[in-house]
Amino acid sequence: MLSIGTKKRQSLFLISALTCFLVFILLAPGAANAAPKGKIVVVGPTASEITGGDPHTNTGATGTTITSLLYDGLAHKKPDGKLYPALAKSWKIAANWSNIRLFLDERATFADGTPVTAADVKFSIERAMRPELKFVFGGEVKRNVKSVEIVNDHEVIVHLNNAYPAFLDRTAKILATVPKAYVEKLGDAEFANNPMGAGPFKFVKFKQDVIFHVVARDEHYRKVSNVREVILMNVAEAATRLAMLQAGEADIIGIVAQQIPVIKKNPKLRLGWSRYTYLRNINFYALADPKTPSPFHDKRVRMAVAYGIDREGISKHVNLGTTEPWSGCLAPYHAGFDPDAKPLPYDPEKAKALLKAAGYPNGFDTELYSDPPVKTSTEAIAASLKKVGIRAKVVIPEHGTWTRMVREKKLGHMGSHPTPWWAGRTHPSTALQSTFAPSSPWTYVTTPELVAALNHLNEQIEDADIAQAARALNKIYLDLAYRVNLWAVHIPYGLSGRIKYWENVAGRIFVVALEYLTLKE
Repeated sequence: MLSIGTKKRQSLFLISALTCFLVFILLAPGAANAAPKGKIVVVGPTASEITGGDPHTNTGATGTTITSLLYDGLAHKKPDGKLYPALAKSWKIAANWSNIRLFLDERATFADGTPVTAADVKFSIERAMRPELKFVFGGEVKRNVKSVEIVNDHEVIVHLNNAYPAFLDRTAKILATVPKAYVEKLGDAEFANNPMGAGPFKFVKFKQDVIFHVVARDEHYRKVSNVREVILMNVAEAATRLAMLQAGEADIIGIVAQQIPVIKKNPKLRLGWSRYTYLRNINFYALADPKTPSPFHDKRVRMAVAYGIDREGISKHVNLGTTEPWSGCLAPYHAGFDPDAKPLPYDPEKAKALLKAAGYPNGFDTELYSDPPVKTSTEAIAASLKKVGIRAKVVIPEHGTWTRMVREKKLGHMGSHPTPWWAGRTHPSTALQSTFAPSSPWTYVTTPELVAALNHLNEQIEDADIAQAARALNKIYLDLAYRVNLWAVHIPYGLSGRIKYWENVAGRIFVVALEYLTLKE
């Protein structure tokens, strides 16, 4: 018979053993999650710019969803928009940007259980550069990456030609790591048809640009999905997507602004958002041609445009809440962003006074360009400006024509212009390249001050230095008024009543972070 003291010691031993067991279970990869269950259907508006499931054939942003399901990058983003370790459990950037040293997570495996190694990382980065695969950032990677050095199975050094703050952002979104031996065994075409990665889901089947079906992995080093199956579908018609949601045939759909009231009125549905995806502004295309006289060469006229647009009213009544009046060129997830900054108010009288001071007491005639998707808001901008004397004829070329005219710099006067493409990019330099760098096809016009500020920002590594440089660039942007802001753009989604929680990664335009989605019991 055990003594009381012995019983107490045995009891304490059992409690300690049970505690250790529970800690082990909770800390095991993916073990804190219940087994994945349920199925969701996600319906988007456009075909995926990706061949099968091969991430390095991704020619645009629409393949992001597939990539996020099947693959993990060296870094990862959660819905809060911040960068987190993924295949690389840590990294170190050289002070002079000569290299990035990556330390891989030993727990990471591909869907067949094969460990992820440095050889896979090297192979993937080099594969992404291959021009025949047409990877959207292939040229960028090739320009910036000098070589990839394997130190050992779990340590890699990426040697750089230049400062490359976009690298980790690219791996967190689209520059995926693929299994070297598996790809070499199958070949490119067969790998696209039978893709495999280290992400939280594994491939089941697909029909190009129609449907893509995946199932959750039961174990995953980073995050076991809450939902068992995900089916992606492409349906071009907005009305058809809405009908599918209303009939219970879809759980997440891309919607247009005009469908927001319908979603709000249905108690079985709700809205989801991708917030702060990009900035829309008035771009003064005339500034690209300083030799041709234009009212817009005068900063007072540009500021008259800024004060003459009722951003708040248009955002609320025309854009139906999909836009938000904005100040500066930084997104909320950028270091250096000022949450207290206020957009310029609508002040028609101040706009008229500025026009008069600039020598246009009776206003003037001009043209206002934009692309077809924002035709309605562009017409509202023109109506607002007309009230202060700026009589802008709205010109809406066909979308492909408009894109070509932007890239070839064949527009004049002014226009409603997208960029910077924030797109959830963590380092502000990565986002702002699209609107200030002379090499960007979307820049149209920039200035030496902005280019110098952008280059300085691009070289920064530490958060405090990034923030300081970003604030300096933002001040130049506001002071020059070579563009004037309209609004930040939010992308709306319709969600079924089955979804308890889903939040997209801040800034991402297409659906990701589905491993975090939860369904109602």
